[in-house]
Amino acid sequence: MDARRCSVLVVTDAEHSDDSFSLLHTVFSYDPDIVGVLQSFIHNKEGKPSTLVLLDDQAYSKRSLFDTLESIQFATHAGLLEHAAPIVYSPSNSSDYMMECLDHGAIDYVVKPLRQEVVNTLFLNVIRSSTQQHRHLQKQSSAFATARSSVDSTETEGDMWKAFKQRLLSVFEINHNLIHQHVSEFFKPSNDQDRSRVKCISSERNSELKTRLSSWSFAPFDLDHYELIQCVFLVLQHVLALPDLQHIAISDDDLYDFVFDVGNMYQSLNPYHNFRHAVDVMQATYYFVCRAGVVSLMDPCAAAEISPNTPRGRYSWLKNSASLKHLLFPFDILALILASIGHDVGHPGVNNVFMIRTATPLALIYNDRSVLESFHAMVFFNILQRHCFQPLTEWQTIPEYTRFRKIVVHSILATDMGLHDDYVNKIQGQWERLNNSQVDTTNQAQVDDEIILICGSIIKCADISNCARPFPVAEKWAQVLQKEFHEQGDLEKELGLSVLPINDRGKISLEDFQLGFKKNVAAKLFEVVTNVLPDFDFAVKNIYDNCLIWEERKQRPHDSGVGTEATSSAVSSDFEVTDVGDQSAHGREPLQEPSSHEESTTNRDASNQQQRMPLPRRQSILVEVPSQDQDKESPGDGLRGRRLHVKSPCHCILQ
Repeated sequence: MDARRCSVLVVTDAEHSDDSFSLLHTVFSYDPDIVGVLQSFIHNKEGKPSTLVLLDDQAYSKRSLFDTLESIQFATHAGLLEHAAPIVYSPSNSSDYMMECLDHGAIDYVVKPLRQEVVNTLFLNVIRSSTQQHRHLQKQSSAFATARSSVDSTETEGDMWKAFKQRLLSVFEINHNLIHQHVSEFFKPSNDQDRSRVKCISSERNSELKTRLSSWSFAPFDLDHYELIQCVFLVLQHVLALPDLQHIAISDDDLYDFVFDVGNMYQSLNPYHNFRHAVDVMQATYYFVCRAGVVSLMDPCAAAEISPNTPRGRYSWLKNSASLKHLLFPFDILALILASIGHDVGHPGVNNVFMIRTATPLALIYNDRSVLESFHAMVFFNILQRHCFQPLTEWQTIPEYTRFRKIVVHSILATDMGLHDDYVNKIQGQWERLNNSQVDTTNQAQVDDEIILICGSIIKCADISNCARPFPVAEKWAQVLQKEFHEQGDLEKELGLSVLPINDRGKISLEDFQLGFKKNVAAKLFEVVTNVLPDFDFAVKNIYDNCLIWEERKQRPHDSGVGTEATSSAVSSDFEVTDVGDQSAHGREPLQEPSSHEESTTNRDASNQQQRMPLPRRQSILVEVPSQDQDKESPGDGLRGRRLHVKSPCHCILQ
């Protein structure tokens, strides 16, 4: 390559402008510009497709420099930029800083001031960058290439196919670019963590983390970010060691790269929907599948209740004395664990209703339906494609691709709390179906749909599992969740939007908040899931035990931050949405005690059954929806043509 075919783009400011920049004229065509117009700059330079991007670090803060490098790197890997080589230009001689710049996407590092011999060799960076980009895009676009070759095939080509062929190709190209543009628009992940710190975690600490991950008392509040990273790494490493997965050879470094990027995609400023919550959901998912006998615990001594001598996962609806591990294979477990850690990537800390009411771009893209969950699923699958799990995301690589993708995507979509009652009804329907007709695990056509629903049930339980944890853990999660709800309410007030009582500070006490959610949302889910998966019955007991404590706290005089008037208002403002004309929908019958069945009765303590608190019978009053309230609690459809069921004394609270 002739160096004269390269352009140079210098990003600096007047204060730090360097006289040595003049040396660039001796080798390159020079055009001062800013990085924000890099793409159009390159596209407008006919005959000069290669561009050196010289970033003067004195014109940036450290974080903004790294963000800029990350943005260029992402756009290059996504195919949105071609032949662009970012180079950091700095007075610093720190080797650690130089390595940081390279880690964040710089192709080279040049120490001030420029020297002629350095300028003469800068163009080699374009060759290096182009080679790396070519290899990345070649690997990334293999699926597209396969699709294109099938479209270009002339075998049995008729007139209609010839006319349609170009349109089909354009769809592949548009979708390929749209996904990457979509992700890059919403995410500029920070990569300022020192990745070497996870490798400094001692073997003793690793053992402690394995013990905690093996216990239902898992509480991540005292773990720092690097220990949370290590928790995810340990669980994935344990799952990847399962039989039938050992052929998926992933190095520790590649696995850490993946986990760090997933962690960076979570918003640390969210009180609840942050990486800590994702790790908690992953641990709950892992514990559930261990409880069902599908996976072994990392530390069997940490959970005496999961005895290796007790048969688990043997349910009455499975034929030939099969167990759940004959239905859920290691590949399915990997997909489920991955979905659990990625189920809330990029969560903004507000719910779908807020996204829809404020007409956010995501709400428009996903047509107001499961907005955040659709976004999480799309982004997380894109992350999988960019890392060591890429072979699992290509349909021509593995025959199980369709099942893997279904489990990942459908499990994430199942966490939409706006569709909670619909999902509970699906699980109830599954139980009735399985109770009438046993499942033959060798009949793959019969079990595929059941597996998808079971995986969705597991991750859905894991997503709200904090209310079934031991009370001290459940209480802490309740506090941070309420804080996030209140922050949304504060934002709604600033925007002049109406605020639901659950989001309005001082309207609903923490006790009422938790009792309403446990009785009307969590208990309904766990009870129907326990019908299908009796090994989950322990969680139902924990929910009832926690309700007893919250009820006792509610009766005990203390400052809950809610006055008598506010409490009364909160109760009268509570509602659930049902379709007009369907008076039996959404749990209109009183919530009953957990139903017993043969598989779980022997595992339940009769004394604990007697201690369970009977849930109060719900009273319903039909009221027409006021026109000004038609945007309340409308996860996708709005409340037009619907009515509110006002309930007392319970509260229906959606997370």
